[in-house]
Amino acid sequence: MRHRAVNRLPNLLAALAWSLACAAAMAACGSSASTPTNPTNPAPTSACNVTYALPTSLTDGQVGVPYTAVLCAANPALSRTSDLCGDQGHPASNPSGGNAPYHFQFDSGSSAPLGLSLNLNGMLTGTPAATGSRSFSVCAVDLSACTKCASTSLNIRDAISGNWRGTLTVGSAGPCAGGTYIWSATFAVDGLGVLTVTNWYDTYTEQTISGVQIGMDAMTATFTYGSGNDSISLKASFTNNGTLTGTIVGPVCTSASGRQTGTWQGQRVS
Repeated sequence: MRHRAVNRLPNLLAALAWSLACAAAMAACGSSASTPTNPTNPAPTSACNVTYALPTSLTDGQVGVPYTAVLCAANPALSRTSDLCGDQGHPASNPSGGNAPYHFQFDSGSSAPLGLSLNLNGMLTGTPAATGSRSFSVCAVDLSACTKCASTSLNIRDAISGNWRGTLTVGSAGPCAGGTYIWSATFAVDGLGVLTVTNWYDTYTEQTISGVQIGMDAMTATFTYGSGNDSISLKASFTNNGTLTGTIVGPVCTSASGRQTGTWQGQRVS
């Protein structure tokens, strides 16, 4: 009797792990669309054979902007924290092997950047609250408790949203006079990473700023002023400490064949 009870222990543990993973992820594990093979009688394995890998670094985040990184490669991709990595509805290619589905946890001594949390299904979500780069290790665990860990890093950039002020220096070209001008503006980045610029002021007697596009660390915009025939193309990159450095091209003077060029810089002041 003792021998039979011991042999059943791995099956009972596997069933418990499967149930806990489904309950924590709020997935409908009893439905035919998402139910993996019942682990109360998993196929016997001779060794732990889960494989898992992560890139050297994840896509940068930004303070105050919602962030999501999916650390489970599945098809279709996971889009909700209730999705399960490696079930019949989301077959996984990374991790792979072992007894799917998988759940995820930080390795001993690892943690997410402030404001982010690791969900059971491998989705790293939240709103970053502090700048800096952090390295950490995440482990994929199958239903037989086979564990494979991988390391990565995540850099959180400083917030762009806020009030900015700086200088814009334009070189002369033909009859177009150059000079250094003071500018100020309010930048706002929404949850999709779209930048809007309002309250723009500078000593160019500005009219409009449009065509703003932003990546995680760069923006481009067209600044039109005067009669509307002159424009400056702005390009800039942002650093972790709330500064902006960039270049400008323009304006095109009606009597000049060349474009003026220059630089601009700024600092987030509030």
